[in-house]
Amino acid sequence: MADTGQKTKKPAAKKPADLTKLSIEELLEGLNQTIQKMDDSSVSLEETFQLYELGMKAVKEAGSRIDEVEKKIRILGGEEEA
Repeated sequence: MADTGQKTKKPAAKKPADLTKLSIEELLEGLNQTIQKMDDSSVSLEETFQLYELGMKAVKEAGSRIDEVEKKIRILGGEEEA
């Protein structure tokens, strides 16, 4: 049997979408999926760290977007901030 030099690994995770192009709902759904993947005991420690990093980026982006919406609501409601 010839060794082709290829190792059998799990397929690489999909490249994450540009978080700035996702809606708040999509960010939160993606975050939920990331958490579920992290809870999977078959996920390697290295992949867990990658998922954590992706999750933290999604949290930061979602938080920023929610802050923007909250500011717009305050302005529309007459509570304009300087």
